Amino acid sequence: MNIKDCTLLVTLFNEKSLTKVADKLFISQPAISYRLRQIEEQFDVKIVGRNNKGVIFTPEGEHIVKFAQRVLNDYSTTRDYVLNLSNEIRGVLRLAVTSNFAHYVMPKILQRFSEIYPLVQIKLETGTSINALKILNDDEVHISILRGEHSWFEGKSLIQRERLHLISSTPIDFESLPHQPRIYYRTDPLLSQLIENWWTENYEVPSNIVVEANKVEACRELARTGMGYTIIPEISLNHTHFKEMYIYPLKNASNELILRNTWLFYKNKSRGLTVVDAFIKFIENEISIGQLTKSYDLNENENL
Repeated sequence: MNIKDCTLLVTLFNEKSLTKVADKLFISQPAISYRLRQIEEQFDVKIVGRNNKGVIFTPEGEHIVKFAQRVLNDYSTTRDYVLNLSNEIRGVLRLAVTSNFAHYVMPKILQRFSEIYPLVQIKLETGTSINALKILNDDEVHISILRGEHSWFEGKSLIQRERLHLISSTPIDFESLPHQPRIYYRTDPLLSQLIENWWTENYEVPSNIVVEANKVEACRELARTGMGYTIIPEISLNHTHFKEMYIYPLKNASNELILRNTWLFYKNKSRGLTVVDAFIKFIENEISIGQLTKSYDLNENENL
């Protein structure tokens, strides 16, 4: 079983579809089926089967996939260290970044980094903070950028602090807020808890939810139409047309801003790679000159 076979198995295990694997790896479905038969013959076990939801792996197949993932991780690590022997900063930088940060902040960061280090190839995974932490633990990426407070006992840097805002197309009377229509942002547990703590600190009754959405852009746009208010992170309001909105930063009972942190996590061993060390130093320099920590220019209103 070679590197391509390992990639095929891991991709199939994640996608559960021959069609998706064929599109992703640019190989035909007959070629995939042929390679699977070859691997099954090599191990003398049945690896995959089918049900109405797509491809399923047998217990033996799942064990082989775990082996394939370890092979890919070892291959990537070896390749990284070999490239690291060069005096030039080059090689592959693997990042896992939460979706909103990837959408609103990461493009400019990567553009500036690539201008300085044009020989670095960047592989970017986006998704939830929980997934970014998991694949960092599994050595599938070098660095994860995630939001909220997560347990991590290796290298980390605080790269951004942002406020949470209640936004509305009309002025808000906070005393009657529980009776006003709310567009609920169904987000990750840590952010949901932060917002819920603010709510229960100020109100004894639940909010009047009229719409639930799991995308911050949908909540933001629905609020702009006048359907109700929503509570979302500051990062999603960095746009000029939101100056027409009523924007209220959330504050706690002590009248302090409620802030959400964004962290850069990495394993200490990975700083031995020049490409990883260069990216961490680049981010820390961006922080020092205020490129990542600046507040957005919003027309804010006082609340409570």
